[in-house]
Formats: sequence, structure tokens, C-alpha cells
Amino acid sequence: VPEIAGLRLAARYRPAAEHLEIGGDFYDVHGSGDDWVVSIGDVAGKGVEVAALTGRTRQSIRTAAHFNRSPARLLSAVNTVLYESGSQLFVTVLCARIRSAPHGRHANVQLAAAGHPAPILIRAGGDVEQISVRGAAVGMQQRVQYRSNSVKLLRGDTILIGADGIDEARSNGGMYGVGRLLKLLPAYAGASPEVNCEA
Repeated sequence: VPEIAGLRLAARYRPAAEHLEIGGDFYDVHGSGDDWVVSIGDVAGKGVEVAALTGRTRQSIRTAAHFNRSPARLLSAVNTVLYESGSQLFVTVLCARIRSAPHGRHANVQLAAAGHPAPILIRAGGDVEQISVRGAAVGMQQRVQYRSNSVKLLRGDTILIGADGIDEARSNGGMYGVGRLLKLLPAYAGASPEVNCEA
């Protein structure tokens, strides 16, 4: 991930089972100066067709961002591209536009989701909440109106953007679940604004 003045970005990609076929999880960060786009997504299924659609989705987001970096507009553009391609697959995507203030005072984050798990905001003081963003997965319907939500990251705040593999991790006790994750995260309150991506 790139180094961005006033922010710390961290990413981790860990397959649930490395011996399985190629999956469709991806994340990407692109932009310049104080204006960046973070995207994370998951193409339904496994195999070569899924890998090809993963690449097409990432490239569509990057191309659309040259014209408009609004997360809702990005998702709408990608939805149109994938729907018109005639693929039977669909993709869950979350896009975040991050604009940092001078000297790292704060960062404004605009988010929109297409069938993807909502991100989690961890305030420096330990308060944790899921940010309300939702919308239909891309590629399923011809026209979808996506809506965005905005938050301000102050020094020490963190946004965790993950895939469903985190809360759907299984053990003998069943799925891990969002509730348990929200209880765990206050211990990770940081010292500077941060965006974490997990795929």
C-alpha cells in the first residue's frame, strides 16, 4: 500500500485455505496527494472465471475514478460495466474516498457499499461502531442507486474494512460473528488516523 501523509494504511490478505482454487477477494488503493480511493471486494465463486472478473472489477474502479471519485458513482459505474458484460457472477464491493487535511489533523472518509460487509470505525477512545452503508452487489441489476455515508477520522481513529471471511470464520462454536468482533476491537484503539483493509 502507498504511504500517505497524515495517514497509516495497513493491509492483510490471508486465504482461509491456501490449497483451494483461485478466489475472488481483492483490495486496491490508488490516488494522489490528499485524495485517495480504497476498494475491497469479493467475486462470488472460485476459479479462472472468477479471477478474470476480479481483475476486470479492479480495473473498472480505477478507470471510473479518473472521472469521478465519489464512492457511490464508482459503484454505479462498475455495476453498469459488469451487468452489461452478461456475466452470471456478482461482486460485493466497498469503496472509500479518503481526503486528508493538512498536517494530518483529520481525514474525511466517504464510503459506499455494494453487498459488502459494512466497515467498522474504532475511535481513539475505544468506542466502536459499524458504519451504516449498504446496497445491492454489483452486476446483478441493470440500474442501482448507491448511497454514501461520511465519517471524519481524528488522530488515533481507525477504520477496519474487511471481507466476510473475518466474521464468518468458523470453529467448533460456529461462526465468529460481528458481535464478537465489535467487542474485541476497543483494545486496538491507535495513536494516529489509520485505514486497515482485510481481504
